[in-house]
Amino acid sequence: ISGEVRFGVFYKEGQLVVHVSRARGLAAADSNGLSDPYIKTYLLPDKSKHSKRKTSVKRKTLDPVYNETLKYKVPLSDVTSHTLWLSVWDWDRFGRNQFLGEVRLPLSSADLNDKEDHWHTLQDRDDSGHGGM
Repeated sequence: ISGEVRFGVFYKEGQLVVHVSRARGLAAADSNGLSDPYIKTYLLPDKSKHSKRKTSVKRKTLDPVYNETLKYKVPLSDVTSHTLWLSVWDWDRFGRNQFLGEVRLPLSSADLNDKEDHWHTLQDRDDSGHGGM
């Protein structure tokens, strides 16, 4: 696992907003020395399809730029009981998509008024607590 992802999380007009800016230094997953990365988010503890959001796939790059916004309708009073689980995957047309790293951000410790994006180091899969995929 290598690389970082830049994103911001804030609360606005009844929605938790996740702005996914970019990633850099991702691991190469394909034989061409590159990856086709996309980012997937869930609001834990909910790991259902209802909670899943995804960015577009960026082809043949280790430094993708997304500038995409993912939104969750959730009451402000409930936000702090959730953890944002952001994971980076290599898309594969014929095989299984490959895990490239994750960030887990407990929203109880997040500044939901901060609209700035910040860099977060990707971690290996955490199968403890909320479980992996």
